[in-house]
Amino acid sequence: MSTLGERIKQVRKELAMTQEQLAGTDFTKGFISQVELNRINPSLKSLQLLAARLDRPVNFFLDDRDSRRLKEIDLLNS
Repeated sequence: MSTLGERIKQVRKELAMTQEQLAGTDFTKGFISQVELNRINPSLKSLQLLAARLDRPVNFFLDDRDSRRLKEIDLLNS
């Protein structure tokens, strides 16, 4: 199974998007690089923004365990 960073990089490349384009004005190219290398994990808010830019739902980038946690967070915030 691929990691969060690998999935982000894969989709970014499929869309022929550079790290700078994915970063936009909200992040730096270095931040995107660190995420793709799995050196840092983006916050949920950051992941939501990245997922939107990559035109994918957040859960596309999460493994099953992370998806369950995300559902729990959604329930707590409801």
